[in-house]
Amino acid sequence: MKVVFYKKQKSSKAEKQKGRRAKKSYGLMFLRSYGLTVLLSYFLTVFVSYGQTCTWEKPVSLTKEIPALRITEQSHKVFPPLDMQKIEQEDAEDNEKGIIPRFGYKYEVNYTLENSGDWIELPNGDKMWRLQIYCPNATSINLLYDHFWLPEGAKFFIYSNDFREQLGAFTSKNNKGSKEAPSGFSTGLIRSDNITLEYYVPKETDDMGIISISRVVHGYRGLGFKDREGGVCFDCSNKNHKNVICEAAFKDEKDAVVIVVGDGYRNFTGSLVNTTANETNDKHYILTYWETKYGVPNITSWGVYWHYESYECTLNNQSEQPPLIYTQGATLVASSQKGHFALLKLEEDPGLEWDIVPYYLGWDRTGNVPTGKNWIIHHTDGDIKKIANSDEHDIVETYWMDAAAWIIHSCFYDGDYPQVPQMGSYGAPLLNSNHKLIGQLWKTNPAGSCGPNGCKEYNGIFGKFSYAWDKDTTSNSSSKLKDWLDPLNTGATTLNGRRSCQETIGLHRSYPLYAYHAVQNIISKQVIPNKVSTTYKAGSEIQLIEGFHAKAGSTFHAKIEENTACSSKSNSISYSSQSEVQKPDNVMGNSNTLNRTPNFSLSPNPNTGAFKIETNFPVTEVAHLKITNTLGVPVYETQTLVSNEIQLPNASAGLYFVVVVLNDGTLLNQKMMIQR
Repeated sequence: MKVVFYKKQKSSKAEKQKGRRAKKSYGLMFLRSYGLTVLLSYFLTVFVSYGQTCTWEKPVSLTKEIPALRITEQSHKVFPPLDMQKIEQEDAEDNEKGIIPRFGYKYEVNYTLENSGDWIELPNGDKMWRLQIYCPNATSINLLYDHFWLPEGAKFFIYSNDFREQLGAFTSKNNKGSKEAPSGFSTGLIRSDNITLEYYVPKETDDMGIISISRVVHGYRGLGFKDREGGVCFDCSNKNHKNVICEAAFKDEKDAVVIVVGDGYRNFTGSLVNTTANETNDKHYILTYWETKYGVPNITSWGVYWHYESYECTLNNQSEQPPLIYTQGATLVASSQKGHFALLKLEEDPGLEWDIVPYYLGWDRTGNVPTGKNWIIHHTDGDIKKIANSDEHDIVETYWMDAAAWIIHSCFYDGDYPQVPQMGSYGAPLLNSNHKLIGQLWKTNPAGSCGPNGCKEYNGIFGKFSYAWDKDTTSNSSSKLKDWLDPLNTGATTLNGRRSCQETIGLHRSYPLYAYHAVQNIISKQVIPNKVSTTYKAGSEIQLIEGFHAKAGSTFHAKIEENTACSSKSNSISYSSQSEVQKPDNVMGNSNTLNRTPNFSLSPNPNTGAFKIETNFPVTEVAHLKITNTLGVPVYETQTLVSNEIQLPNASAGLYFVVVVLNDGTLLNQKMMIQR
């Protein structure tokens, strides 16, 4: 399926320059019409594949007949269960010291292509390396690399053993160093306790590449919690916390707030900040918090998670968990112990990544005591994005040495309930009533209970933006915000926020915003949920490709018009007409094609090894069917599903994963229990 809305336009010199910039993102972003759709239909076809620049293709082991991974000490790395009593004690001690909380326990390891995993040679001469990692009861697993470099043609994947989550393929485009001097690297979280690493090298490639894993992080909290039944849940930090989507007035500002993952195993909150250079500045800065007295962190392994939030104000048991959209790499450009801040420069432009539509916060450095309500947007306890406000009668006063911080004595309120910001909120932006950034959280008081008369002692202490601007005289630009956020040396005391002016917005599975504005193109296979209203506006073309789905009860608009929010970049575009589309079921022809979500079920389940696969699509659409045990070892595999009746007479009792890949690349999976 391809539905395209577009207008003809002349190619000016300025637009050609924009095209060259857009090509930096996957080489896809400025391809036109039919070629664009063909390429996207190929790339955007696989499981739950989020974040980090990659090709988004299926692992090679799902497209070829590959022998099962041999179970050996070298190919299967099994870690012991965590001592949670000891970990909770350590976390409490960190909290008392003001150390940024951790979400996982890090193991120092040395896993390379030479000393770990299992190599096999395929019949055509290609080579494949695989390694399985098991962390019992982990909510997530993520990896850090001290050396990472891939040759042309090689592909690296990581996926959960139930095939529900995948990262990859990573290719030579992910190299940040050379073969002679490979850099460090990190890959995002896989929400599973059992993962497989798969590295594919075609026979034409002589160089084996460098993959050296230095840390395995066993996640035990944040970005997915274990519920009482042992599954992973979200929105579990505290039921009184209010989802950010509930405050419509902050629909822009919320998109500036992110989860920062420091050193691979600590998570806190940060915010994307505007500069006086606005769109002409190619630097992307995150303001957060770090206690420098505890040492300089290993910034090369840091990453950022975007749009980790709900599109529903009130959640229920059927609410879908948000995707994890990750960008990797940062540089510490400024920090201050007195100012209680750290300013990071992102190595990757978030506006060039699929599913990220960033907003850059405005700021106020006057140091004036704010009046009215003050707001905090945060990932408390590493949960989905929340919002709270201080009471409008609250007095926010200067505090601490050299007036370097704000202290809030009364409670923040997440709706009707008083709340104290929790672990994971560190670094969260404090916004005044004009939605301007005036500070970042550096201390909370979990022991200070909130009540009608306020909090005991204090609720939160925030480093002052005005102090961090230029008041720390211990060094030059490395301890001040001024040189980085006012590169034009304007002397501005306040600055408005701005939405990213992206030439092309590519949407895969991120949670929908209220509106998307692209200077030129929007390409979408996004799902618009029930009760959600979403508008696409683009200056040139809107493509709704296979996978786009506006569910019943949603409201969808598509417009081709000049993006007034980015008028400085779109004034050169001329238009001959305007079109608007609403209720896509009525205008896109075959509504069954648009709305059909392929799925299958197993009957009976549990079973004794004999069962039927019941589908809502013809079995001739099946390109590959694979059934594996919990170790990832296949017990049944076929590329042609002749019958929907399956017999597994030799399979032992236990849990299995049934994976179906369709001809168009769609991947479906179900759990199955065999009982003997």
